[in-house]
Order: sequence, then C-alpha cells, then structure tokens
Amino acid sequence: LCMQAAVKAQADACVRQIIEWKEMMGPEEWRELYVVIPTVWAVGAENPRKTMFRQFMDEDRVDSHIITSEHPRDQGEARTLLGRIVGDRSIGRFVFGDETKEQRFKTLGLSSEVDVVQDDALPAIWDAVQRNGCPVRRNRSSVVENTERRKSFTPSFC
Repeated sequence: LCMQAAVKAQADACVRQIIEWKEMMGPEEWRELYVVIPTVWAVGAENPRKTMFRQFMDEDRVDSHIITSEHPRDQGEARTLLGRIVGDRSIGRFVFGDETKEQRFKTLGLSSEVDVVQDDALPAIWDAVQRNGCPVRRNRSSVVENTERRKSFTPSFC
C-alpha cells in the first residue's frame, strides 16, 4: 500500500513537471527534445520515467528521442552519450542513405540497442539452423520484436 501511494505521488508530480516543461518549450523545441534516462540493466527495458515521457513525446519521436542507458553517471556523460548517438545517426545517413526504410533502419541501428546487422542476421541464422537439421526457435524476445517493429518505423530524424 505504501509503494502504491509513493508511485502515485511520484507520477502526479512528474507528469505535472513534464507538462510544464512541454508548455514552456513550445511545440517546435519540444519536438527536437532528446531525453536521456540513466538506468540499470534490471529495469532498463521498462521503467516509469520512460513510460511517462512516452506519453508526451511526439509519437514519431518516441523510438528515436528517448534514450535509456546504464552509462551516464552525470550530466556530462549523458551529453557525451547523446552526442555520440546523434553523431552516429548523422554519419549513418552518409553511409547507408535514408531513401528507403531499410536504409533508415541501418542508420538507426548505429545508435540503438539493436545491432545494425540484426535485420539481415535473423534470416541468415534461421536458415543456417534449418539447413543443419535443427528446429528454428523464433522466440519473441524484445530484440526480435524491436527489430521487426523498426522495419516499419520511419524515424523522424531522416
């Protein structure tokens, strides 16, 4: 009961603060906002901070502008991480292009939790397993789901 009360108080305060920031920034600046959420592995995939920001970010920016990481221990490290991610995406546009969904997927892959070759690797791995007489286990891990979801995702940074 105490945990529920604490989470409710945290959600109420944080949601009000996010709304205040969004209004203060205005729609143009808010659209360009990146959010870096320091976390630990055990709660990195889903956590309240990430869920709250998902509610307020522009829908086409949720996957590209909310970043969770174990690395940043202070604001300087968060800025370095963000600079690397945004820089990788810029370089990715030069390397892979951004005309097709596949090219945008590769560009986003340079700066996400999914390996840049994952979309090509999955079918190759499954074919190799099958050719060697073993059953293919197409588990619905978050990496596979993220890879398949990103194939249809058109990142707004392109």
